[in-house]
Order: sequence, then structure tokens, then C-alpha cells
Amino acid sequence: MSFASFNGHRAHDCVQLARRWAVLARRAGLGWRRFATAGEYPVHAAGSTGSLRDGRATIYLSAGVHGDEAAAPWGLLAWAEAHVALLRAHRFLIFPCLNPHGLAHNTRADQRGVDLNRTFHDLTEPLIGAWRKVIGERELSLALLPPPAPVKDEDENSRFRR
Repeated sequence: MSFASFNGHRAHDCVQLARRWAVLARRAGLGWRRFATAGEYPVHAAGSTGSLRDGRATIYLSAGVHGDEAAAPWGLLAWAEAHVALLRAHRFLIFPCLNPHGLAHNTRADQRGVDLNRTFHDLTEPLIGAWRKVIGERELSLALLPPPAPVKDEDENSRFRR
């Protein structure tokens, strides 16, 4: 079941979210590209264009790993729309919604039932591997993303994983 038009709300409308980001990217002079797919949904990245060798470090922003937490992707969009000059002045790499399938279906999991937050260490996961390729060898000066959740290790020691 899609929640794209649930009671008139568009919080889970990942297609509309991507459209607004595409418009914003053009306005802010950012590149906008699909780097992966999540089921039937494209996964996009917005980023500053130009040489990575200009001495500026990259500011990394991401949201939408858990689709049932719709506020983060929309909050990131609202912040970006209000700070176009900042997006133009600095080097950014933005992943506005890393789990569009989860957003559309109001679930933490992707189209395969996988919680991406528990697999970010596994570069063989298709989306995670593609995400890592986009990041490449960039020097990140700041990364803002949701905090990790504690998980139990096999030896029952609680720890945090990214």
C-alpha cells in the first residue's frame, strides 16, 4: 500500500520529493542524478559541480534511510530551499532520500525487506555499494545524518554500527 496520498498528506510522496529536489538543484547550480534504484523508485544525489581538486572539502547531507521517518527528507528539502546561496557557495553532496521505497510505503525497510541502517557496512548491498561509489574519494569536512541505533553483536556486546 502506498501512502503517497494518505488523507491528503504528501509526506510519503517520494516522486513529488524528487521533483522538488530536481527544481532546487537547478536553482542552486547543483548536479542532480539517479545513482541507483530501490524497486520502482530512483535514488538520487545532488552535488556541487566542478573540480574536486579546488581545495574545498565536501559537506555531506543525507536523509530518508528509514521511510517511516518522513520528516527528515522533507525537512532537508525545506532547509535547502531556504539556503540556496549557501548551497552555491560551498561544496555539497546531498542524498535527499536514500530509501524512496520505504518512504512511499511508510516502512523502515527497502523493497527487499532490508533495514538499510543495519547494512551500511556491507558494500555488497546494491544501494550501499552505489552510494559509496558516488562518495568516492571525496574529503568530507562535515557529515550530517541520523545517529546510528544500538544493535546487539553476536557476542551480546551492545555497540553502534554505521
